[in-house]
Amino acid sequence: MSKKRSIYIGKDRTDPRLMAEKIQNDIDFLNAKIIHIKGQRAPNIEVLQTYQAMLESRYSVLEWITYTPVIINIEPTSFTTMSYAMESSSVADSVA
Repeated sequence: MSKKRSIYIGKDRTDPRLMAEKIQNDIDFLNAKIIHIKGQRAPNIEVLQTYQAMLESRYSVLEWITYTPVIINIEPTSFTTMSYAMESSSVADSVA
């Protein structure tokens, strides 16, 4: 029996593959913005560094989601708590 990863936001279960797809879209957007800024005559270094930091963060999150079995509980009235768990499932444990 293989394990299926799940991410919980509040009480809602989300497929990590969908989250990974959204994060990949963010990565694509940030890469395009960085290329655009670097192509300017006088690039704004602070903005460039901000986008690069955001890009690095998105890559970290993508790696975390695709390789770590995780449940994230976000309660609107409290801080974010994270716990690690695996759910039993017959679905293959691939996120690609």
